[in-house]
Amino acid sequence: MKALYVGILTQGTTSRLRSDELQRLTAPAEWQLIDTDAGFREAGRFWKSAAFRLKAGPLVSQVNHRVVAETEGLEYDLVWVDK
Repeated sequence: MKALYVGILTQGTTSRLRSDELQRLTAPAEWQLIDTDAGFREAGRFWKSAAFRLKAGPLVSQVNHRVVAETEGLEYDLVWVDK
């Protein structure tokens, strides 16, 4: 089985724990992980707030473009999009 997880993969977050548990429960599935928190760590407070509250702005676009770029042309049996 080929699976995709899109979410926050920062150590100690509930999203990361969920990702780890999904991987454990579906072993031996082949998982591709996309960390949506990468761009948020370097962003300013205003842009983070806009992304979380309005679901808009350059950070949201950046995440969307990254997910599309990393999954284009690929097929999955399971896709989990977290938060």
